[in-house]
Amino acid sequence: MPEKLEKNLCHLYELLTRDIVTVPMLSVDKILQVIQSVEVPCEAWLDCLRAALLSESNNNNNPISFDFAPVIIPNAAMTVDLTSSTLFNSTSSSQQSQLNSQNHNIVDQPSLDDSYATHQLLSFELCSTISIIPSFLAAVEESLNDYRISLNAILAELSQLKWDYSAIQSLEQTFNSSQRKNNISALKTAVLVVDTIITNGISLSWHIERIVNTITTHPELQWMDELNKIIDEQGKVKSVPILLQELARENSSLNITELEQRFRTVKKYYETQTSRWKSSDIRQRKVNNDELHTIAVIVQAAHLHTQYRPRDIQILSLLLLIENRHHSQGRLAQICTGEGKSIIVAMLAVYLSLPPLNKHVDIITTSEILARRDAEEFASFYQMFDLTVGHNCYDPPESPNYNVHIVYGTVNHFAGDLLRTEFYLQTEVRAHRPYEAAIVDEVDSMFIDQNQHYTQLASLTPGYKLLNVILRFIFAFFQKFNITEENEFVIRQPHGYVKIDALTFIQDKLKNNKLIRFPAYRQSYINTKLPKWIKGARRALYDLQQDVDYVISKDGRIIVVDYANTGVSHLNMNWSDGVHQFLQLKHNLRMTPERICDSFFSNVTLFKRYQPHLYGVTGTLGGKDARNFIQSVYQIDTVIVPKYVDSMFDTYPSQFGRDRKDWLNKIRVECETIAITNRRAVLIICQTIQDADDVQLSLHSQHPHLNLYLRSDLAEHNKPELVHSGDVIVATNLAGRGTDLKTTTEINNHGGLHVIVTFMPKNSRIEQQAFGRAGRQGQRGSARLIVYNKKSVATLNKIDDIETINRWKQIRDQQETREMNEAIDEVKRIEAKDRLLVRFLDLAHSKKNDLPFSNDVFKPGFSSFRELWASFCDENENIAEQCFPKFATDIQQRLDASIITLKHNVSLENDRSLSVMSQDLKQSRAQYLADLQCEAVSQLIAHPKYFIYAGFHAMCMNELSDKRERALKLYERALQLDDQDFIAHYNTIPCHIANNQSSINRVIRALDETLCLLHLEIETRKLIQIFYDPPTSQDSTTQRKGPVDQTILTELIYLEIVQANLKSSREQLTQFNEDKHEIWCRFEHWPETLACLQGTKFEPLINDIHAEREEWLAEGLMWRYVFIIEQKRCWWKTVFIFVMGIAQIVGGAFLCAVGHYRLGTSMILDGLIDVYRAIETVTQIAIEGLDIAGIDKNIINFAKQLPEWIKNAQAMLGDDLEQMLRQAMPTDIDRFMSLFNEKSLFNGKEKEMFDLFHHHTPSSQHVISNNDQDILSHALTTMDKHVNKLPLTDMFGIVLQNALEHVIKLEQTEIRDLFTTTIKQFNSTGGFDNRTHKLITNILQSSDKFSIFEKTKHQLNANVRQLLGPVIERENQFKNDIDRLTNNHQAIEDYRRIFDALNITFGTASTQRADLQSIIEQQSNSGGRLLKRAMNNFISEVSKQEYGIKSTKAMKLLQEYLNQNIIQPHLENKCERQMDENDIKLVDKFTEAFIYVQKQQGKLQQQ
Repeated sequence: MPEKLEKNLCHLYELLTRDIVTVPMLSVDKILQVIQSVEVPCEAWLDCLRAALLSESNNNNNPISFDFAPVIIPNAAMTVDLTSSTLFNSTSSSQQSQLNSQNHNIVDQPSLDDSYATHQLLSFELCSTISIIPSFLAAVEESLNDYRISLNAILAELSQLKWDYSAIQSLEQTFNSSQRKNNISALKTAVLVVDTIITNGISLSWHIERIVNTITTHPELQWMDELNKIIDEQGKVKSVPILLQELARENSSLNITELEQRFRTVKKYYETQTSRWKSSDIRQRKVNNDELHTIAVIVQAAHLHTQYRPRDIQILSLLLLIENRHHSQGRLAQICTGEGKSIIVAMLAVYLSLPPLNKHVDIITTSEILARRDAEEFASFYQMFDLTVGHNCYDPPESPNYNVHIVYGTVNHFAGDLLRTEFYLQTEVRAHRPYEAAIVDEVDSMFIDQNQHYTQLASLTPGYKLLNVILRFIFAFFQKFNITEENEFVIRQPHGYVKIDALTFIQDKLKNNKLIRFPAYRQSYINTKLPKWIKGARRALYDLQQDVDYVISKDGRIIVVDYANTGVSHLNMNWSDGVHQFLQLKHNLRMTPERICDSFFSNVTLFKRYQPHLYGVTGTLGGKDARNFIQSVYQIDTVIVPKYVDSMFDTYPSQFGRDRKDWLNKIRVECETIAITNRRAVLIICQTIQDADDVQLSLHSQHPHLNLYLRSDLAEHNKPELVHSGDVIVATNLAGRGTDLKTTTEINNHGGLHVIVTFMPKNSRIEQQAFGRAGRQGQRGSARLIVYNKKSVATLNKIDDIETINRWKQIRDQQETREMNEAIDEVKRIEAKDRLLVRFLDLAHSKKNDLPFSNDVFKPGFSSFRELWASFCDENENIAEQCFPKFATDIQQRLDASIITLKHNVSLENDRSLSVMSQDLKQSRAQYLADLQCEAVSQLIAHPKYFIYAGFHAMCMNELSDKRERALKLYERALQLDDQDFIAHYNTIPCHIANNQSSINRVIRALDETLCLLHLEIETRKLIQIFYDPPTSQDSTTQRKGPVDQTILTELIYLEIVQANLKSSREQLTQFNEDKHEIWCRFEHWPETLACLQGTKFEPLINDIHAEREEWLAEGLMWRYVFIIEQKRCWWKTVFIFVMGIAQIVGGAFLCAVGHYRLGTSMILDGLIDVYRAIETVTQIAIEGLDIAGIDKNIINFAKQLPEWIKNAQAMLGDDLEQMLRQAMPTDIDRFMSLFNEKSLFNGKEKEMFDLFHHHTPSSQHVISNNDQDILSHALTTMDKHVNKLPLTDMFGIVLQNALEHVIKLEQTEIRDLFTTTIKQFNSTGGFDNRTHKLITNILQSSDKFSIFEKTKHQLNANVRQLLGPVIERENQFKNDIDRLTNNHQAIEDYRRIFDALNITFGTASTQRADLQSIIEQQSNSGGRLLKRAMNNFISEVSKQEYGIKSTKAMKLLQEYLNQNIIQPHLENKCERQMDENDIKLVDKFTEAFIYVQKQQGKLQQQ
């Protein structure tokens, strides 16, 4: 049964069995209206029916409708991170994954799955870095309640426009009528209508009368039509002649006469034909070759979609953008903010997609959020023309869908997908989509501000992790010595201070291989990078500033901030040349390896691909210099579009702070005047986060409730949806572009939003963008510069503020002119670099038909090419063009050598006799082909790490018997290039494993070499650690000797864990004896080894250590090789077990037939285990052994028929075993089994509990007495011995989710009942006036009742406050408890540590119950009320003294557990012991067994 259906049926049952329905007998129609509504969740059915009952039974004048917003907590919001890193200190990762998969409510902590990581690294495909921070974001869905609340809020705004109460009441009654209040489409229209009234300031009495009449007497489809007419009548909107005059004034080259004629034609088509079309008419239209008629159709479609006709200026903008199409040229348009660029872009996209152009259109925006929003918002608009739309804002491994007509996305996603398609040959990404047409939003930012920007795909590169040692080495010298402007270290000598060139000094130190170690093959690369690393260290230490150029995230990552342009925090951006790593050292953060950039593509080259159909819009194109730059680079002209209505915007005189204190004081005075005195709102835009922090500290006492919008990487920094009177918003450039702040009518009446820009913008465009946040769509607004520059104070201090600012702007504009001229040359350099990339790809991919790079075997070869290419670009940055021929020759020679090797295979490929080739010959041919492929890929590889990856691929050729020899050759190639790599030595180990002593000796020697080199790696890091001086800070972890070095701590821990595992493996191998043992090697991933950190002081570092594991995995430390050594078994012993098993099964069946059921069942069980044991090892040998022993074919056939008999015997065994279990159940097991009842927290967790029990139960040590103790008794005794030792921590981890869901559901029910009681009290008290009724209704229907109540409680009388206050406080406390629970995993961790410290188990829980409850009480302050209740419920469950098996599922799992983990191992051990005691007796029993089987066969044949 589907989960949703089952849930609905449960609630329906509850509803039909409550007195609320059965006694008062509500009408069937009323019940059906509620339960059939798609808007009412099943959890709220009962509440809605109660409301209906109260409404019918009360005679008060204004009863309160029981329609409060219920507190529904999303499953994700109450999910607690239960992964092994936080709770399960002893459950393996594989077990934990299995446990989590059983619970559909658990949101798995995002992590990089090991099998996926292995695949990605083997195939060298890029995958995104996945955050390990738990995410609790729920999907945002439209709800009726949201629109009701929004509608009520903006209706109140009408009173600010001097609308009388009766008019507002009429609208409110119409909107809340029964047919509309539950219709989301009608509510959307109502919100649009009221918002349009407020935006256009409609306040004349006859206009109000017409609006009220239309809304109360006409269907909602006609509301906006009438409203549009009134807006036109207001006369605020500029007429077409005025717009054309302004266009001519701003754009002298335009043919205004032709433009007017085209506009009039479109308007005529629209008014006479298309304005009456419906969406169905648009879909069924015939192709019309008249483009102006097509535009008229597009205008009507936009009208239908938005419910208002596109303004004249929007139609003119569309005509202007497409005007150059006939000249094979696009166009850029400056369209002011708030003028509706989104609909203009959508109309242009339709025009380009329709015949005769039929272009695939890419719409490039600045924000992923905007791309997703517009793709969804305009989907229905595009559907009218049978056009499909999507977006590309996905991160790998998810892939976008380019098989649509129109794609929205960011420039990084478009360029990234281009690189994946053309660089990595992942043609499925873009699916051969052409670059036919593009529309670029905020085009000035992308064309001008980001003219030097690249999109780069960087990845972890094998071998680069080891270079961190050199970066730490360099940084240590920067800490120890001062450095001059000429890059000279100032070093103190006995005779005084001397200056030494930093580069020469460090080069000399690197020659001391006792001090520092690095791979010899990297020497050339290091020599090239060293000057760049020195500059990078200097820049990180002295130039880049925290909270200016970068911020540090909560999880300790350096995040780059584009403070100068957008203010955006770039989560996936890293500085190159070691800068990022030096910043990590500067702030004592975990050091990550530098990533090479092997694939890049510039914005300039990407945009040029779309020519001639390249279009763009922005609010600010800038001055003459900026437009000349665009024309020079893109050969595209620009047009300035006037506003559709004149704004009432004031630019106040600029102010200059004489010092920082004066600057902050002027900002504070301005805020007090504007926000407090004038009752307006203020947006303060700061240049850096650091400045914004200073501003907010200065304003805090004056404005205690500041809104912050500083960091895009923090969820708590959000753009305010609605700005109220008195609000002050402190922001960075995040609020400077594309931010639409909606202001209340009260603010607009008092002068609108006021913008303070606290720095001198780098150009006039950024200044205009910032000022453009105010005075939008004809509203009032103002702005002022209040700036300060420490460097300018000395020279400008004696000049007045206005002259100071003017001089500063002159300098700024001159600088912009120089930058634009220099940018043209820089663009040429960038394009040359892009062309080199294309040449490299043409060369590398020219042989893709001969060398299948998509084949896994060849991927290491192409990956090696990519690193060679990246190194070439890095080493020859300024002379790349001149050096490329030599580089290309090297690549070509490698390709040719590889192809020649493969050509030896041509004759075999064309051999027609392959179809009749024997199996042995086919195997030999496959091995020969594999040898050729490995040799061919070896010709492509330049660096040793890629030989390791080639070896991995060779080991994965499971169909070939000689795969280990082939892999060993590749590993040895790696060692020839770098014999100091412990990882290469380690990976040779599985290639040597064999069941003889000489092979094991080779493995031990490889392990010894691995351990020796690994020890040197660890000691090198510890030695350099001595030179590093970690910075002290309030956040630093400290010891008595000073701050802890966090930069390398996790790497050392991980390497020492690896070292300990290798030592353990070596010790294990020394126990091998080829005469007694068999050995094989199992491949495991390394995460399992990190379980040893659980419960230690290093446990908080587990996430960072996992990151270290991924980085070392990229170095080639992919698998952990685990050795399994077992006693050797002879084939005749296997045959004996097989035959004895047969005999016991037959004999047991016979005994059961004659009534000895118990004994017969036991014999069958013994026989089943013996036969299974034999079949699992060498079934064929056992059958052949029978033949060799002289047994006739009838007996062999008899043995072959046994599997079906075994199944029947198993079925017969099941019921009897359960009966025996119930009769002989020990007390402790019985109590354990009683946990699994329907109402228990453990219900549904049976499998997880048995897995946990198995994990904590040691391997059985069997003692066989002469009397051969009863098997079942032994099994139960073994289980009873260990069941009480189950750690309480792990049991709690399994049921924590259930416990939390239980208390949360109970709390929701209690709060719902409190609201019900409160409503009844309100209705029994008597009627309320309309104002009070409306206030209470708004509070109850709000999703944030507490905030609304706090803001409006002063308007309620004392009785209402006394009734409503406690229940709202209870709900708010509940929400806070949920937040506290979600964001405070440390509280759960504290419980775990206490349980571990006290060694509390399932057996001791009942005796320590009082102590546990005391602990819970002590921890309640940190964990909160909900966790406290959940913990108490859990303790009550595990400490109760109840008995009896109540769950059939638990009984079944108990049987399986006993059989698989105790009974079978016991019998196998018994059989082995008996065989080893006396081999002579075995032969006799062997003979007797055959005689017995023959007799049984004869009896069966006679029956």
